[in-house]
Amino acid sequence: MDELNLFEEKTIYSLKNENDERHIGEYFQVIHFNDAYYLYYNRENTIQLVTSKTFDFVDVWPCTVIEEAPGGSFCIIEDNNKLYMLCGGHISNKEEGELDLPDLVWPEEKRTVLDPNISRDDRKNGMYLLESEDGVKWNKVSTKPVLHGLVDSYSCPLGSVGFDTSPCLLKHDDEFYYYGRLNTSLDERGIYMRKSKDLSNWSPPEKVIINNDGDNHLRKNYYIPVVFKKGDIFYILCPFFACCGTVNRNCGGGKTLLLRSNNGVSWDIIRYCLPHDGKYQDRINDVIVDKDSLYLFFRKNLLESKQELVYHKAQNDF
Repeated sequence: MDELNLFEEKTIYSLKNENDERHIGEYFQVIHFNDAYYLYYNRENTIQLVTSKTFDFVDVWPCTVIEEAPGGSFCIIEDNNKLYMLCGGHISNKEEGELDLPDLVWPEEKRTVLDPNISRDDRKNGMYLLESEDGVKWNKVSTKPVLHGLVDSYSCPLGSVGFDTSPCLLKHDDEFYYYGRLNTSLDERGIYMRKSKDLSNWSPPEKVIINNDGDNHLRKNYYIPVVFKKGDIFYILCPFFACCGTVNRNCGGGKTLLLRSNNGVSWDIIRYCLPHDGKYQDRINDVIVDKDSLYLFFRKNLLESKQELVYHKAQNDF
């Protein structure tokens, strides 16, 4: 497996003026819209926005566009000159009437989540659909969650579908593809995919298959997928590490993997980049495809606070 050639690192935004909280800016997305670039990022359960005509957002002051984004989980896609956002999480608020859900990571623990069949302003019972014509003002499309964790399928057992990291949206032909995180067992994470014609009604979750991940008896961790297309071919850039799968929780082999697929479900690992020790370090958050290169956006030094958002270029030769 060859290493992806990265070059020309550039800072696009600094988190130096934010609070000393390492999760701020952990999830972000860059959208080209209305002849400008829109940088959205999470801050303490809100979504912030800075805009620029270029990738240089350094001296721009942010504004809050979403007040209720539990955990900072969101994803945005442009379609027919509008932006659409899925935003929310499916968690417990320690309230009466919560619903039981298996905990596959810690099976002996009791786990409950909020009822997704009601409307909540705090968006803690699932992912809600919003739309915007200017990227700043967002309006509700759904009054109830369009995605939540109380689902299962032949490949995704009940309790595995999660919203505790950043998901990704892609459009292929006339369907939207949603990629999120599977919490399958202790120190093991996967990726699931769902399809929709309208961003409101979704197919059952389907576990992404990785054909060449090796059989070395370690627990594999694939999560926070950044999905993009070149022509009709699907690609994913996602963080990876392997664990022993015991209470010792020994982990290593951290890197970002590049995978390729013809159908969005069955994938092959083709390259890697950003290798490091342990679980986490630099995490790709978004990709913009150019003719000759890719812009790979990520937050440096993930476990530290007040860091920089940067891009690397990579050769568009695969």
